[in-house]
Amino acid sequence: MGIKLRTYGGANETLIELSDGSEVLFSYNTAVAGFKVGTGYFKIERFHSTTTSRHVNKYIGSSTPKVVEQAEVDASMSLMHKGD
Repeated sequence: MGIKLRTYGGANETLIELSDGSEVLFSYNTAVAGFKVGTGYFKIERFHSTTTSRHVNKYIGSSTPKVVEQAEVDASMSLMHKGD
């Protein structure tokens, strides 16, 4: 399974890229948004700091993301780890 980790934008933004084209954006140490093939962009529902909100908005651009719970993103990350 091809997983790539790269810095995205500033020093506190990290993007995980999966081999199927899906992505998860981290701001500081928290998964806050991403892109899932077949579904599109998503972001977590809870309020973030101004800086993290800026990271999310820059990543998503003009797309309308699906709003999801943090637990859903965390569960996806857990499944990725189990798939290794």
